[in-house]
Amino acid sequence: SAQTAYGNSNDITYMYSTSQSGVYTTEKPVEVGSYFVKAKMSQTEDYSAVESSSVAFQIKKAPITITAPTVFAKLGQPMADLNYSMVGSVVAGDDLGIGLSVDYDAVDLDANGKLKAGSYEILVTVANPNENYDITMVSGMYHVTDLPFDIVAEGITTEYDGKRHGI
Repeated sequence: SAQTAYGNSNDITYMYSTSQSGVYTTEKPVEVGSYFVKAKMSQTEDYSAVESSSVAFQIKKAPITITAPTVFAKLGQPMADLNYSMVGSVVAGDDLGIGLSVDYDAVDLDANGKLKAGSYEILVTVANPNENYDITMVSGMYHVTDLPFDIVAEGITTEYDGKRHGI
């Protein structure tokens, strides 16, 4: 950030523009883009008015990665709730409209409208893309198993001996 070398920083006004020779205003840029800034100090009792040369700067896109989950479900059960994880953050007020959906065809449903056994891709969608973000979407998988029971393993403890061990 800029620092005052001489005088009072309250006497300095920063001016911004999208072009080096363009119109400069006191409105600070918010959106992604290339900008120029210059400092202007009004005349005081001690100093003459002065204006700096312009300096270029950029506001870059914020990186965001949205990842769909891996879900394991039993055959015949209702569709599980889907929740995504996100690395990076969205600025308050920016609604990207992030959604998740399981990709399947009508032939993948049984007579009751439930998914048949198999693996299906979970897709990430962004309904409201925003130029201020560099968005990476990572698909997940929805696995439906036709096993009619749960397998729970307990009580086996062994030390490494180079041999295969099972339950």
